[in-house]
Order: sequence, then C-alpha cells, then structure tokens
Amino acid sequence: MKAYALLLLSSILITLPVMGQELLFSNSQEELIFRDWDAFTENAPLPFYQSIVHLSDVEQKTADLFFQEHLQAIQKKIRSRDSGLKKANTIFRYLHDEVFQQYDLYSRQKDLFTTQEYNCVTATSLYVSLGRAIGLNMEVIESPSHVYATLKSEGKSYNIELTAPQNGFNYKDNADEVIRRLVDSKLIPPSELNTKTVTQLYQEHVRGSAPISDKDFLGIHYHNLALLDLVENKVEQAFNSFHKAITLYPHAPIIEAYIEQLNLSFDHRSLSIQEKIDLHNQILSVTNIDTSIANTAVFHLSETIEDGLRADTIFSEALSLIKEAEEHYKSTNRVQEAIQSLYIYVYTTKAQDAALRGNLFTAKENLELALALSPKNQRLETYYISVVSNHALKLAQFGLLESARREIDSLTQQYPTGYPVIDDARVKVILAGLVRVESIEANEEKLRSDLTLARSIQPENIYLKSFATEVYHDLAMQQIRLSDYQKARTLVLEGLTFDAESDVLKADLRLLDSIIEE
Repeated sequence: MKAYALLLLSSILITLPVMGQELLFSNSQEELIFRDWDAFTENAPLPFYQSIVHLSDVEQKTADLFFQEHLQAIQKKIRSRDSGLKKANTIFRYLHDEVFQQYDLYSRQKDLFTTQEYNCVTATSLYVSLGRAIGLNMEVIESPSHVYATLKSEGKSYNIELTAPQNGFNYKDNADEVIRRLVDSKLIPPSELNTKTVTQLYQEHVRGSAPISDKDFLGIHYHNLALLDLVENKVEQAFNSFHKAITLYPHAPIIEAYIEQLNLSFDHRSLSIQEKIDLHNQILSVTNIDTSIANTAVFHLSETIEDGLRADTIFSEALSLIKEAEEHYKSTNRVQEAIQSLYIYVYTTKAQDAALRGNLFTAKENLELALALSPKNQRLETYYISVVSNHALKLAQFGLLESARREIDSLTQQYPTGYPVIDDARVKVILAGLVRVESIEANEEKLRSDLTLARSIQPENIYLKSFATEVYHDLAMQQIRLSDYQKARTLVLEGLTFDAESDVLKADLRLLDSIIEE
C-alpha cells in the first residue's frame, strides 16, 4: 500500500468496535472547514498550517502562538531586499535549526509543539504556511509516496525537500539518493531493493509528481491521521479520518489504503454479523465517490448478508441494507449485478424459510419478486411452480376451492407445457373439489365435465381412475333404479374411457347388457 509519509503494515491486528454512520469532528471549526472548505477559506482566511491545526487535537491558541512566534523570528532574519530564493532558504534553515529536530514516520501535527518530531506532511505544511505568510509563492507537490514543497520565484521553480536537512533546499532530483532516502524513511520496504531496480522504484514512488490544492493536502493530512490511528488500533477513529480524506481528496493512494483496511476489517474473524452491518452503515458516505470502493463494499455486503441469512439473524435488515447500497454505492455494472443477485438471493432465502414454516403464500410472493428480477432463471421458475402448486393444494385442502382453481389455472396459463408437477396439482385440485360434492345425482353435469377436464390433463392418474369409477358407477345405478338402462349403459361406457380395466364398471356393463337383452 502506498501512503504519504506512512506505510501501514497489513499484519496489524485490529479490533473493530460498533460504529455509527455520522462523521465525528473534534471541534466546530473542523466541521466548518470540512463541510465547505471553499467558503471557509474565502470568509475566514488563515495561514495554511493553522487551517490544518483546526483538524488536529492541538489547541488553537497554542497553535497560533507557536506559528506567530516562529513567523516573527523568521521575519527578523529576513531583509526586504532579499530574493524570494534567499527568503525561502532562510525559512528552511531556521526550521531545521529550531523546530525540526527528529524525523519520525509516525509523528503527528502536535509533535511539532512537543517533541519537535516531524514527517513530510507536517513539515511541508508548516514550511509552506510560513513562506506564504511572508509573501512567497509556494505550492505543495505530491508524488506517489511523498509530498514536498516548491517555490516559484523570478520565473524559476525550486524544489524543497523538508525531510532532507542537509541538501533539501533547492533539491536536485537524483534517483539513487531519492530512493535511498525513501527506504531510510520506511516509505519503500527494503525488500523491494532486492526485486526491483532503482529505475523501477523511482518510476513507482517518485515520477508523476504534481502540485495539489490546499484542500487536497488536507485530505492527505486526514489520510495520515487514519494510518496513525490504525497503528494505535483506534479503528473507528481511523475510519472517520479515512472518510474525510476520501471526501476531500478521492485520490488513488488514499483509496487503495482505505480499501485494504476495509478488507482487513471485514475479514476479521471475531467480527460479528451486527458489527459488519454497522461497518456497512459507516462506509455509506464514501461508497459513491469511487468505483473501486463501491465494488469492494458490495462484495463484502454480499458476504455479510449471506452469512447473516444462513445464521437466521438479519432477515429484517437484509433488504434495507441492499436498498441503501443501491442508493449510495457508485453505480457500476459489477455493483448493479451484485445488488440484483443479492435481491434474488434474499427473496429466495425468505421464500425457502417461509415454505419450511408452511407459509406458502409468503414463499410465493418472494419468489415472484425474485422472478421479476430474473424472469429467465429456470431454477427459480421450477421452485416457484412447486411452491404455487403446493399452495393451490393447500387452499383446496382448506375448502377454498375457487381460490385453488384460480391459482392453479393461472399457473397453467403462465407455464402451459413442460412441468408435470402443474398437471399433477391441477388434477388433485379438481378431484379435491369433486370429493366435496354431496350429491352426485344433483351435480352430474359438473362431475362429468370436471372429470373429463382432469382426464385431458393426466389420463393415467390412478386417483382420477378410481374416483371416476366411483362416480360413473353411482350415476349408472341411479339410472337403473329409474329403469333407463340405455342411459345407464352409456354412463358405464363413458366411465370405462377413464379406466378400461375397472372391474366394477365391467361388471356394471355385463349386468346392463343382460338386462337389455332380455
């Protein structure tokens, strides 16, 4: 992971506390600066360094006295006729004599006031602020792993490397020296010297330098605070700073460091499902800034929801989590596909849970939602057909015959061929209705019509054959009692079309034939 003045080791063991979604600020000035940097700098201009102090845990009064004390000391050393280059050099020498006593990769802003330790970020911020305070044209320059200052004076540009006390002023870029200094400062792991050439390292860590705005530099400052907090295992505080850094300066090294920490956090074995949900809520504010953050977030969201549903712990929260992701995550094809897959997964899982509990109506509703998102999903389609068929049968068992018929007929219209389970359910629903008919004689037309329909659906159904035999035998016996033997014979023959091997109907036919012959 590349970082400015800091390298975070991925082996750091973290313990993640429960997090909230709102950003936390140390004071009202910090929030004002963060919420509207442009308005703040326009309405209340401050030296650059003092603006950064607002973002740290240093008392403003202490910072003001510190800044003014050193500014006044520098002004006494500078003459009005001095060139811009000489003035800048005076500030450089003064700071290294009086303020910058010890380079420390992990130093914070407040360390300049106490132990006089510094790194490239804290030193550059103070140097540029003092230079601007006396009227010099200075900028902050960013390289892939570092920041330094540049002076523009009399048509020329001069690089000032604040971490090199001896030769950092008007610094001449020498690849070997630069790489050695970055290795000494722990900005490049020594192991890379064994696998890469100086040219490769220079290309990766130094080339591509460019001036950045004050707002961007504040983002880098927050980024360093986040990495320092991680070193001290202050994970919630670190994420708070990361989010501010990315919001102010959504730059590749900052985003890379943030994503690495996200992965470490979500992969932490002791993290509970609820803590992962809290972490998802925490990162919502930055997931719309960069596609790689959105892709990482939706990947971990998928894992969290799947783990939670397996553990039967987040049914009520799963859909709201996905909806928030849909609203907040930067939209990419990968994110859209993952979110759709998550919706389908949750609907299907809810359907399975409902079906196991016997709530087939809820199962049916959730599967319909899933199929709306993936209408050509054969696995979902098959499961849906099974659930709806069983639901229709359940309605029929409870005597809700019209609802059962409507449901199974609708399913037939949706899927007219290819699913024997539908045919089986249709016949069972028809028979369930016929079984409840109290008077066979009074409902002859309905019985014969529905039996014919059932035969057209599933002619070899053994239950249909058995029931048809019973119905046609009773109808034939009624006609025999009325002495209408021809009609009785016609009914028996019709019954035999359902089951040609029915011993009962064969016996009826022999009886009728003997009567008619007489």
